[in-house]
Amino acid sequence: MPIELQAGATRCLVLPAVGGAVAGLWWHGVPVLRCTPWADIASPRQSGAFSLLPYSNRIGHGRLHWNGTVHTLQGPAGDAPHTIHGVGWQRPWQVIYQTPDQLHMRLQHAGDAAWPFAFEAVQQLQLHADGLAWSLALRNQAAQTVPAGVGWHPYFVKRPGAQLRFSANRQWQAQADCLPTVPLPWQHSGEAIACAAWQTDHCFDGWDGCADLHDESLQIRLQSNLSRLAVFTAPQLPFVALEPVSHVHNALQLVADGRLPAPGMAVLAPGETLSGAARMHIQF
Repeated sequence: MPIELQAGATRCLVLPAVGGAVAGLWWHGVPVLRCTPWADIASPRQSGAFSLLPYSNRIGHGRLHWNGTVHTLQGPAGDAPHTIHGVGWQRPWQVIYQTPDQLHMRLQHAGDAAWPFAFEAVQQLQLHADGLAWSLALRNQAAQTVPAGVGWHPYFVKRPGAQLRFSANRQWQAQADCLPTVPLPWQHSGEAIACAAWQTDHCFDGWDGCADLHDESLQIRLQSNLSRLAVFTAPQLPFVALEPVSHVHNALQLVADGRLPAPGMAVLAPGETLSGAARMHIQF
């Protein structure tokens, strides 16, 4: 069953048992995120938003090279040959705190074939009269240093007239196999991009932490303390996914020696924590 949160004209449904996903978000009754009927959501990838941990996007061919060992990761069915978005979206979360406008959830991961290192994660959702705040903290519970990344994957409704504006330095352009190779200068930094005809599934580096999505109904500003933005949309898709993330796609394989920190990939000692946060502000 979903948990409903409300603050003023902002309403949200959350599914702790389905990857801790947000089933829907409305402001003055207008859908902000993709709002699938909660009973029809079999996977968080049908939802309005979910957390990314302990990495975002793909690890090429599910092969994790770390501290001299190659771990072959088990991914969800249908995503071969790569693994995607970590394990947080594939596990039920436990509610640890709840108020009418706030929800805290915990995920305890012991280490398994999908990700070999133990961790604890706490996700917090806080509704405001003008939007939603999200945060995630991931603590390394393994007995060794481990790679780690976090992010958030909201699917914003794409309405007529939707335009996106954000500033970044580089684009890690995904190839036909969905993995990036080298970064390219981002030529449209700060320009308004019409979303209706745009096709992209790339990660943007050097993001300044702010993205504006405007359409005929709403003006939405997404802000985050994470320095990369993944953007996923296409003309046939009814959404624009704007994902604040801590590292670029396939970061661990972009560095020849996987024991070294990759672009944005954190390395956590036992007991250390990696955190991320985002806040959306909505107005007419």
